[in-house]
Amino acid sequence: MNPKGLPLEQILEATVRRVLPNHYQNIQFLRYGGTRAIFTADWGPGKERRVVKMDISPTSPRAIRHVKRGYDTAHDILQLSQIRDAELHGIIGLSDYAEKDGHSLSVEKYFEGETLEERCARKPLNLDEFAKVFSQILLTEEYLINTGKIYHRDAKPSNFLVSDRLDVRLIDFANATSVDEVVTKWMPSAGGHFVLDPVVFGQFTKDFQGYDQSSEIYALGVDMYFALTGKYIFEFDPDNKTGISVFSGESILDPKGRIDIVKYQETIDKAIAAIPKAARKRYGQIISRCLSLEKECRYNSISSLINDFNKSKNHKSFSRRIFGSTKGIIMTILAAGVLATGGYTAKQITTNQQQLEQRLEESQKYKVAAEWNGEGLEISNNLFTTSINILEKDYQGGYPQKIFVRFQPGDEISVRVDLKELARPRSEEIAGGSVDLQGRIYLEGFMEFNEFGVWTHDHDETQIAPEAAFGQYPYPAIKIPENLPPGTYNLVVEIYAPTEEMILTAEKHRNIRKYTFLTPGKTLSRKLIPVVVGQPTAELNLESLRTGFEEYVIAKNLHGGSFRTEVLPKELTLSVSVPDFNYHKEDNCGNSSACSFGGVTPSGNHPNKPAIFQFYVKDKEGKVIHYTHLPLRPRIMDGRTMWWDLELPGKELQRQIAHYRPLILPLQD
Repeated sequence: MNPKGLPLEQILEATVRRVLPNHYQNIQFLRYGGTRAIFTADWGPGKERRVVKMDISPTSPRAIRHVKRGYDTAHDILQLSQIRDAELHGIIGLSDYAEKDGHSLSVEKYFEGETLEERCARKPLNLDEFAKVFSQILLTEEYLINTGKIYHRDAKPSNFLVSDRLDVRLIDFANATSVDEVVTKWMPSAGGHFVLDPVVFGQFTKDFQGYDQSSEIYALGVDMYFALTGKYIFEFDPDNKTGISVFSGESILDPKGRIDIVKYQETIDKAIAAIPKAARKRYGQIISRCLSLEKECRYNSISSLINDFNKSKNHKSFSRRIFGSTKGIIMTILAAGVLATGGYTAKQITTNQQQLEQRLEESQKYKVAAEWNGEGLEISNNLFTTSINILEKDYQGGYPQKIFVRFQPGDEISVRVDLKELARPRSEEIAGGSVDLQGRIYLEGFMEFNEFGVWTHDHDETQIAPEAAFGQYPYPAIKIPENLPPGTYNLVVEIYAPTEEMILTAEKHRNIRKYTFLTPGKTLSRKLIPVVVGQPTAELNLESLRTGFEEYVIAKNLHGGSFRTEVLPKELTLSVSVPDFNYHKEDNCGNSSACSFGGVTPSGNHPNKPAIFQFYVKDKEGKVIHYTHLPLRPRIMDGRTMWWDLELPGKELQRQIAHYRPLILPLQD
């Protein structure tokens, strides 16, 4: 109440009545926004409904700061007036405006609907609804950025209106700015706490950057996640200097107030896992990339995000179309038998189906295990072998014809992945043995990755049906960072065992229940392909690591025939470091075709958990020209570390390596 006894809303309505022309009638308060009061009004003789917005006194530190910077209704009017054909591109355009007695009022057409936040908090979108809604949102953002040359800078769920027919409109341009007028600041204007990109704020990250398309994309990633779950992931408050995981309520900042990258990514992983399964499979990686803190991993343009979104939206699993579930395979075989023999009785069909299912049950007893091979530094298993084929840019050669491939910064590497089942004792399996698995490729030390689905094929390749061969081999691709210095890097190809969740829902994943996976979610296969970038001083890679009582590590020249005998340049240094223990050891390579030394691991007592070991080679100028990271766990006896063993990792290894890589090879933008 105010001193005259009138509610504030009535005072504001009276102000709006005084400022607006007389052809606006029936002015009614609707709600408050962050820094504005919102009203409805009837316009003209037809009483067309309109929305009117007017500034109010800000109360929060953030709102006060934004208004002082000029981000108010007058600014909203200015931005909207520059957008051509707004309604055709999913934006509530400016219908009218009024200015009087120091007040600025914007007038927009009324849109019947509710905010995306209101709708999804009540009930998250299903797959079809999500596809329709975000097809519109992404095209609106593309138009706004690429044609309008405007960043919205507050694209949160409450700023998208959604009708019952799932038509979408973007509102509230009070915080928007021209793409050419962005200024990098310690505390910029960058949206609400839940969609605020932390990398543009100085207090949250050491190397903060200016607001750009990737920051707009961060907000869109938050919107996508909220639409599928009705929840937010993080809340960053630069005024109070807090960064909170909404999942746990705990801070994800380190003692210096900066983002703890490991905690941040762990929260992202948990959040993605909470998305409903069908949506996660289709859009989980896209959302994860939108929210990544790694510049190399996050989408840097709205067009590239739209491209991946459309691929996922239109994707249908080929394997599920062709094969269906295990029972579907059995019934297909039985149906074929009916046609071939002239017909079965119902009793015969039931009996044969039971026999087939019993045989499938027998094959479940086969236990799938994986193990490191220190010679070659690969992980292999007793279910399949992994074959990798890569063509170089000129298509004249590649891997495995050569033991390495050569590319340049900015090039894209496309990989053909083939999983061939091993010959092994098994019960008679009439209904095929292919297994649906998930894989990932990435350049070691970086967060960008490409996930793909793949299935194993028969050891006897003559038994592969032509329709099954189509689409059998995925061709995932990955781009080499533009700022990568000359050196030899590892392209990593990993195949993972099904997670416990996949095993519990095995009817949706081909033939998983035919096997017992001893390490659910862990890596079944891991291959490192050397990628030579530019012209490094020497071209070599880490070839082997032996642990135990007779430790040694060897990095070897990539040239010199089958035995790689070509002598390396002088004054190279091979090092091993364990950042968690502040451990470092190095040795000069000498005049040889290989760098090596013994006594690789640290002695003493260590906690019984894995640690990341960094192996790297420097040239005489001290530049790192090759590195390989490996996870090792101490073997503890009588309270003492006896030796170290290679630890079987999961998907988390990529993130851990990317966290430690800058310690030996920091990159400049």
